[in-house]
Amino acid sequence: MLEMTEESKGKPRKLKKIKGRWPWQAAYQMISDPVGFLKKQQDTTEELYRVDAPIPFVVLTNHEHIRHVLQTNWRNYKKGPAYEGFALMLGNGILNSEGEEWRRHRKMIQPGFNKEHVRQLSDLMLETARKLADDWELRSEQGQEIEIKSQMINLSLDVIASVMLGNDFSAQCKNDLLPLLQSQYEFVMHYNRSFFKSPLWIPTPAHRQYHKTRAELDRIIYELID
Repeated sequence: MLEMTEESKGKPRKLKKIKGRWPWQAAYQMISDPVGFLKKQQDTTEELYRVDAPIPFVVLTNHEHIRHVLQTNWRNYKKGPAYEGFALMLGNGILNSEGEEWRRHRKMIQPGFNKEHVRQLSDLMLETARKLADDWELRSEQGQEIEIKSQMINLSLDVIASVMLGNDFSAQCKNDLLPLLQSQYEFVMHYNRSFFKSPLWIPTPAHRQYHKTRAELDRIIYELID
């Protein structure tokens, strides 16, 4: 049973468990409509609760609880199985690594995050986001639909291009990367949401597509590095 300390009473209390009429129904509801599920719980449930799933998980919505997990007591918490899926797309970099491996990556990127550099990056990201918002406003006035996922990937590529690659990152290169990244993202999200995962060496259509896009991404990235 997962527990937390209720400081006001000085004793542990059990967390409320969100479940449906049949096993794991709540988890399926969250997968099919995560925003709707979380919004419903926000209106009816405490700010810290469990969700019934094959691997039960806890949802935190209070900023103090989140600070406790991510900052003040982070050594007690490990990255869960979902990060194995992200590693399929992002490798074992700072997002997915733990312990000494994480500290090594963190030390490598630390010089890029001094106060002045972060301020410059913030200005750049804000300007890029403003341009995107202006474009959305114009397209909305014209009655156009906006596919948010590809737009946000495109925004990320614009920031990376400006910060790290400069003029070496052409519009054509970005256009080549966008569908590949979107394909990888969709595969990883499906992989993370699947309760029963088949090995990647099994030649299913989804696995073959994953390996194909991964190889093409590697080719483009290594060309940029060269």
